[in-house]
Amino acid sequence: MEFKQATVVDEDTQKPSHIAEVESEIKRLEAAAMSAHLEAQALNKLQRCEEANAKYDEMRRLDARALELANSLGCPSCRKPSSGAAGATPAAAGDAAADYISLHPVTPWPAQAAPGAAARALGAVLGAAVGDAAAMGVQWIYSLERLEDLLAARREAEGPAAGLEFYEPPQSPFLPGYATGRHSPYGEEAAVLLRSLAREGGLDCGAYAELYAETFGEGFDGYRNASTTGFLRNYSRGMAPPATGAEDAQADCVARLAPLVAAFAGHPRLMRLVAAATRTTQNTDDAEAWACAGAAVLEGLVLRGAGMADAVAAAADELAAGSGRLPACERHAAIAALLRRVLALRDAPHAAVVSDLGRNCHMPNAALTPLHAALHQEWLAQRRGGAAGGEAAFVDGIRGALAAGGCCASRAGFAGACLGAMLGPGAVPAGWRARCGTAAEVKELFGAISAARGA
Repeated sequence: MEFKQATVVDEDTQKPSHIAEVESEIKRLEAAAMSAHLEAQALNKLQRCEEANAKYDEMRRLDARALELANSLGCPSCRKPSSGAAGATPAAAGDAAADYISLHPVTPWPAQAAPGAAARALGAVLGAAVGDAAAMGVQWIYSLERLEDLLAARREAEGPAAGLEFYEPPQSPFLPGYATGRHSPYGEEAAVLLRSLAREGGLDCGAYAELYAETFGEGFDGYRNASTTGFLRNYSRGMAPPATGAEDAQADCVARLAPLVAAFAGHPRLMRLVAAATRTTQNTDDAEAWACAGAAVLEGLVLRGAGMADAVAAAADELAAGSGRLPACERHAAIAALLRRVLALRDAPHAAVVSDLGRNCHMPNAALTPLHAALHQEWLAQRRGGAAGGEAAFVDGIRGALAAGGCCASRAGFAGACLGAMLGPGAVPAGWRARCGTAAEVKELFGAISAARGA
């Protein structure tokens, strides 16, 4: 089916009739892209990597065509959504609406924050950024044999202590043209959220959506993943948060948590704000539930200075109990059980756990495997008779996340947030920070947030 450029008219009631046909074709393309994605996921589990890559290529072509058609429906800037804009798609019903149409300013650290909370928050944000950038060069390589060959080549060139981090030149099959030190698409999303929080002085979902669209829309020179293309299609139709969010529940929802927890750990509405930020780009119950679970773990590390196992256990307890600060969701009890499962596996080798749980971008493994990377480092330190600490634990945790293959950038990003919060910003190696393209900006933007929190 071919479509001509849609004619934009002044009166809403005079839309050209073929716009409905365009919308129908967009939905067909979206469904076909999702089907290709699921097929690629199944092929990767069977280690049929070349066939899986072909399916991912098909998915991207379908997504790109759907976005092209969505943009043809009219000039997005003429219908650009904003907080409380007249005529915009309603954000949400009842009390939840305020989460999307208001600015929620960063507030000072609460009295119950343990000493050093600001430093741990910086560790989370910096660890997430550096972990993601370190992984970009080998992101989405599902062939473990290929990763072993790459590691052997690097060690032959640089010595036996070398790892896969900041691989030069990048080998990711889906990120050609990305330079070493650039973020993966997950890290790029987290950077946009951090910029929005710092610039607005808090969370404004309308402003966040606008910056997201400006960053990843026309002129963007990188890879748009499924949630971003879905967001752009909805945004181009004039929708406002949370209707901007894609029907997606992949790793994005945990990979970008560090800036939110740094800004709002200890805030009574933390979980509501996590839900609002998540649904702005991923408008599903699963994405919201996993984001809240990840935020609960990260908040325990940052706010209380808890150890990794304690933070995971406390988050599982909160989800199982259904505390009042959590948005109502029937998935919390099941997620609590999964958190307890990964906690029980903390003594198992990370590669074996990833092989068992899965190495792709989907839940639950996309949240559980990064948690395990940090849990295992803490367990190793305790077995040696001490607390997990120092640069070595951060390096080993991130290297383990990379060597496990698949969607290693989202894994390394969230693992980096947990390790950075647990170990402190000093554990993020200076040499790695120097190779991360946004490290200086991250520290500057965090400084604005930290100042608003009184630290």
